[in-house]
Amino acid sequence: MGNWHRSFGVYGVAEDNGKLLMIQRETEPYQQKWDLPGGKLLDDETLMDCLKRNVAEIGGKPDITANLGVYDFLVGYPFLDKRILQHITALFYMHVDFDAEKAVPLIFQTEPDTKRNFQWVPMHLLTEKNATPAALKAIEILAKEKR
Repeated sequence: MGNWHRSFGVYGVAEDNGKLLMIQRETEPYQQKWDLPGGKLLDDETLMDCLKRNVAEIGGKPDITANLGVYDFLVGYPFLDKRILQHITALFYMHVDFDAEKAVPLIFQTEPDTKRNFQWVPMHLLTEKNATPAALKAIEILAKEKR
Protein backbone atom coordinates (compact mmCIF):
# COMPACT_ATOMS: atom_id res chain seq x y z
CA MET A 1 0.00 0.00 0.00
CA GLY A 2 3.04 2.29 -0.07
CA ASN A 3 2.01 3.60 -3.47
CA TRP A 4 -1.60 4.15 -2.46
CA HIS A 5 -3.35 7.27 -1.20
CA ARG A 6 -6.63 6.68 0.65
CA SER A 7 -9.58 9.06 0.73
CA PHE A 8 -12.98 8.60 2.40
CA GLY A 9 -15.98 10.49 1.06
CA VAL A 10 -19.72 10.64 1.61
CA TYR A 11 -22.04 11.09 -1.38
CA GLY A 12 -25.75 11.53 -1.96
CA VAL A 13 -27.77 9.85 -4.68
CA ALA A 14 -30.79 11.88 -5.77
CA GLU A 15 -32.77 10.61 -8.76
CA ASP A 16 -35.69 12.20 -10.59
CA ASN A 17 -37.27 10.76 -13.74
CA GLY A 18 -34.14 8.98 -14.92
CA LYS A 19 -31.82 11.87 -14.04
CA LEU A 20 -29.21 12.08 -11.28
CA LEU A 21 -28.36 15.21 -9.36
CA MET A 22 -24.73 15.84 -10.33
CA ILE A 23 -21.90 18.32 -9.94
CA GLN A 24 -18.87 18.63 -12.15
CA ARG A 25 -15.54 18.06 -10.42
CA GLU A 26 -12.87 20.71 -10.90
CA THR A 27 -9.78 18.88 -9.64
CA GLU A 28 -7.94 15.65 -10.38
CA PRO A 29 -8.31 12.76 -10.41
CA TYR A 30 -11.91 13.43 -11.51
CA GLN A 31 -11.47 16.80 -13.24
CA GLN A 32 -14.33 17.63 -15.63
CA LYS A 33 -16.25 14.48 -14.67
CA TRP A 34 -19.80 14.34 -13.39
CA ASP A 35 -19.99 13.31 -9.75
CA LEU A 36 -22.57 12.88 -7.04
CA PRO A 37 -22.93 15.71 -4.53
CA GLY A 38 -20.69 14.98 -1.59
CA GLY A 39 -17.07 15.03 -0.63
CA LYS A 40 -14.32 14.24 1.79
CA LEU A 41 -15.16 13.48 5.41
CA LEU A 42 -13.53 16.11 7.63
CA ASP A 43 -12.04 15.54 11.06
CA ASP A 44 -14.66 15.58 13.84
CA GLU A 45 -17.53 15.26 11.34
CA THR A 46 -20.25 12.62 11.14
CA LEU A 47 -21.20 11.00 7.85
CA MET A 48 -24.55 12.80 7.88
CA ASP A 49 -22.97 16.18 8.66
CA CYS A 50 -20.53 15.66 5.79
CA LEU A 51 -23.36 15.03 3.35
CA LYS A 52 -25.41 17.95 4.70
CA ARG A 53 -22.40 20.27 4.36
CA ASN A 54 -21.75 19.23 0.79
CA VAL A 55 -25.39 19.44 -0.30
CA ALA A 56 -25.59 22.91 1.30
CA GLU A 57 -22.79 23.92 -1.09
CA ILE A 58 -25.23 23.45 -3.98
CA GLY A 59 -28.00 25.27 -2.13
CA GLY A 60 -30.02 22.28 -0.97
CA LYS A 61 -31.11 20.50 2.16
CA PRO A 62 -30.98 16.69 1.99
CA ASP A 63 -33.57 14.29 3.31
CA ILE A 64 -31.48 11.13 3.64
CA THR A 65 -33.68 8.06 3.27
CA ALA A 66 -31.40 5.03 2.81
CA ASN A 67 -27.84 3.80 3.17
CA LEU A 68 -26.81 2.34 -0.20
CA GLY A 69 -23.54 0.91 1.05
CA VAL A 70 -19.82 1.58 1.22
CA TYR A 71 -17.65 0.91 -1.82
CA ASP A 72 -14.05 1.45 -2.79
CA PHE A 73 -12.63 2.33 -6.17
CA LEU A 74 -9.03 2.27 -7.33
CA VAL A 75 -8.06 5.05 -9.74
CA GLY A 76 -4.79 6.39 -11.07
CA TYR A 77 -3.38 9.10 -8.82
CA PRO A 78 -0.08 10.69 -9.90
CA PHE A 79 0.14 12.98 -6.85
CA LEU A 80 1.96 12.91 -3.52
CA ASP A 81 4.38 10.33 -4.96
CA LYS A 82 1.48 7.87 -5.11
CA ARG A 83 0.20 5.83 -8.03
CA ILE A 84 -3.20 4.67 -6.86
CA LEU A 85 -6.07 6.42 -5.10
CA GLN A 86 -8.24 4.12 -3.03
CA HIS A 87 -11.43 6.16 -2.95
CA ILE A 88 -13.74 4.79 -0.27
CA THR A 89 -17.28 6.08 -0.71
CA ALA A 90 -20.36 5.87 1.48
CA LEU A 91 -23.48 6.30 -0.66
CA PHE A 92 -26.84 7.48 0.69
CA TYR A 93 -30.12 7.84 -1.15
CA MET A 94 -31.62 11.27 -0.61
CA HIS A 95 -34.22 13.74 -1.74
CA VAL A 96 -33.01 17.33 -1.93
CA ASP A 97 -35.16 20.33 -1.07
CA PHE A 98 -33.87 23.45 -2.76
CA ASP A 99 -36.68 25.61 -1.36
CA ALA A 100 -36.40 24.77 2.34
CA GLU A 101 -34.75 27.14 4.73
CA LYS A 102 -31.23 25.84 5.05
CA ALA A 103 -30.30 24.33 8.37
CA VAL A 104 -26.59 24.66 8.99
CA PRO A 105 -25.11 21.70 10.91
CA LEU A 106 -24.01 22.62 14.42
CA ILE A 107 -20.33 22.21 13.63
CA PHE A 108 -20.45 25.24 11.34
CA GLN A 109 -20.55 28.88 12.39
CA THR A 110 -21.80 30.28 9.08
CA GLU A 111 -23.27 29.25 5.75
CA PRO A 112 -20.76 27.74 3.31
CA ASP A 113 -18.69 30.29 1.37
CA THR A 114 -18.49 28.24 -1.78
CA LYS A 115 -21.47 27.45 -3.95
CA ARG A 116 -21.21 24.68 -6.51
CA ASN A 117 -23.34 24.44 -9.60
CA PHE A 118 -25.45 21.34 -10.02
CA GLN A 119 -27.35 19.79 -12.87
CA TRP A 120 -29.83 16.97 -13.34
CA VAL A 121 -28.08 14.66 -15.81
CA PRO A 122 -29.84 11.80 -17.63
CA MET A 123 -28.34 8.55 -16.37
CA HIS A 124 -28.04 7.10 -19.87
CA LEU A 125 -25.55 9.88 -20.77
CA LEU A 126 -23.13 9.00 -17.96
CA THR A 127 -20.16 6.82 -18.94
CA GLU A 128 -16.70 5.87 -17.68
CA LYS A 129 -15.32 8.75 -19.76
CA ASN A 130 -17.46 11.50 -18.23
CA ALA A 131 -18.51 10.27 -14.77
CA THR A 132 -16.81 9.16 -11.57
CA PRO A 133 -16.83 5.54 -10.39
CA ALA A 134 -19.19 6.49 -7.53
CA ALA A 135 -21.72 7.95 -9.97
CA LEU A 136 -21.58 4.82 -12.11
CA LYS A 137 -22.03 2.65 -8.99
CA ALA A 138 -25.13 4.68 -8.08
CA ILE A 139 -26.59 4.02 -11.53
CA GLU A 140 -25.88 0.30 -11.11
CA ILE A 141 -27.60 0.26 -7.70
CA LEU A 142 -30.65 2.14 -8.99
CA ALA A 143 -30.95 -0.20 -11.99
CA LYS A 144 -30.94 -3.25 -9.68
CA GLU A 145 -33.63 -1.71 -7.48
CA LYS A 146 -35.94 -1.19 -10.47
CA ARG A 147 -35.78 -4.83 -11.59
